[in-house]
Amino acid sequence: MKKKIYFPVILVAAMFFATVAQAQEASKRERIIFEPGTIVSSQTGRVADSRLRASSTPYDANIIGVATAEENKLSIYDMLQTDGIAFVRYNDENGLIKKGDFVTASSKSGITMKATAQGMVLGVALEDANASSKFLKVRILIQYYSKQ
Repeated sequence: MKKKIYFPVILVAAMFFATVAQAQEASKRERIIFEPGTIVSSQTGRVADSRLRASSTPYDANIIGVATAEENKLSIYDMLQTDGIAFVRYNDENGLIKKGDFVTASSKSGITMKATAQGMVLGVALEDANASSKFLKVRILIQYYSKQ
C-alpha cells in the first residue's frame, strides 16, 4: 500500500520543481536592463511578450513603451512606461524635432526621431530638441500616424 502513495507524491514534487525552474528562467529573461529613455519593442507588439529589445527599425510597428530610470523594480515591465510623459533619447535623423512633432523609432537602437512619413509613432514632442540634452520630453501616444 505504501508504494502507491509514493508515486503521486513524487510526481507532484517533480511538477512543482519544474514550475519553479520555469519561473526562474522567465525571471532571468525579464531582467534585461535598458538605458533610461530607450524605446522598447517586442516581437509581437504586446507588453506581455517576454522577447523585448531596444527598437532599431524606423517606424517600428512593435513599439511598446520607453524604459524609465527606475532600476530597483522587480521586472522590466515595472521599468517600462507605456503612456504619460517620458524623457526619451533622440537624434536628428529626420530633421530637428520641434514641439508638437510626432516622434517614432529611428534606425539607431532605442533612439527616437521626427516622424516624417506614415507609420507607427511613439508620441508627440512636448518641447523643441535641445543640443545640450540627449533627452526629449514626449507625451507617449503609441499609434499609427498618417501624414496629412
